[in-house]
Amino acid sequence: MEIKRPGLGLPPLDRARAPQETGKPQTDFAAQRRAQAENSAPVPEPSGILPGVAARFTKADLRDPDSLETVLHSAIQELLLRDARPLSDHQRAVLGDWMQNDPLIRRQLERYLEKILP
Repeated sequence: MEIKRPGLGLPPLDRARAPQETGKPQTDFAAQRRAQAENSAPVPEPSGILPGVAARFTKADLRDPDSLETVLHSAIQELLLRDARPLSDHQRAVLGDWMQNDPLIRRQLERYLEKILP
């Protein structure tokens, strides 16, 4: 009877050997990040994600409880209309109601709207 040893069957590591250098030149991480930021495409404005909501509402609307519900409903409907999956009107309404009543989604959406609304 053959007893298999634990592991993948690879030879054990020789801890006495010194680690080998990879030959990669040492570079400044911050300099690399700056170069990437300069060469990358400009970041679009946040209001471009929900342009209909950003055009119709302001931050003052978020402070009024009745207006807040309207803003949240409009934002969720705009998000659901942008979804590529085909949803019926009933499915969209059920999903929108759930998103508007879920405390985590609601809080995140309120924070996002605080950032993008003028």
